[in-house]
Amino acid sequence: MSYTLDETTYNSPNFTPAAQVPVVFGGPRVIEGVTVHWWGDPANNPSFEATANELCKPGTGKSAHFVLEAGRVACLVSPENVAWHAGSAQGNRTTIGIECNPRMTDKDLETLVEVIGWLESAYGSLKVYPHQHWSPTACPGDYMHKIDWVIEQVNAHKENNNAARAALREELSLTSKEYDDIIRELRIIRKDTEITRGGIFGTFSYTGEPGTQERGVVQLLKAIDRNTWNTKKMVRVLFDQFKVGIPGVLGDGDFGPLLRKVYGRWVRNAKGKDEWVTGYPEAEVGKARKDWWDKITKNTYDF
Repeated sequence: MSYTLDETTYNSPNFTPAAQVPVVFGGPRVIEGVTVHWWGDPANNPSFEATANELCKPGTGKSAHFVLEAGRVACLVSPENVAWHAGSAQGNRTTIGIECNPRMTDKDLETLVEVIGWLESAYGSLKVYPHQHWSPTACPGDYMHKIDWVIEQVNAHKENNNAARAALREELSLTSKEYDDIIRELRIIRKDTEITRGGIFGTFSYTGEPGTQERGVVQLLKAIDRNTWNTKKMVRVLFDQFKVGIPGVLGDGDFGPLLRKVYGRWVRNAKGKDEWVTGYPEAEVGKARKDWWDKITKNTYDF
């Protein structure tokens, strides 16, 4: 399954900025793992909204980086900063806190696995701790007995992703070095962009050229169109890496001529074989086009 990430609705003031962490916690902010929490006893009927709002109240002394349930995730504190979730200086300083729906449905677990995999793509291999590891508590409830399963699933997804990347590298005739070069360039671009709330988890907002009204990502795509990279390979990576999707850019400005030749779709021909067809009929716009791109690019690349 996939999930929706909300980075704007909830903003908790209960955190320690990364720059202050050495003084407050006796060591730098490092991300070595995630700590799994629950919202509380399901008998009390806790909800996503109530949990997120409670963790955003000033003066409560508690927060988390993410609140999660099936198909839905909210970021309350940037992972670059320390959220107050573990009841332990070490746990706060070294882990990302994830508050999960205590009903623990299969879909809740799937979303947790996906989010941890996403975090690993940014921070490398992460340990998975239950809240009980850091302090005496009933938290994370039933998740306590699923930690090993979650780790196994994250590792299995990682193996599948590696196989998918290898297959696509072969399809595009990319050597390992070419692939690494593309990913390195994307990381440089991401680092040079304006990121809201810090880290890679803020809103991607590449600054447009002065005097233009185009959204930043269009300026970014045009810049790629003008440079010397292998455009076809680069764009197909880019659409996934920034989760742009075709519809997110068509309404904001024109592609250059090279990009117009690149975007397209797979179509099954009369012989039953899939072939790449450039362009889209004008009728295929909006959400349907984005859904198609999201489907074929999901988990193809991670970094």
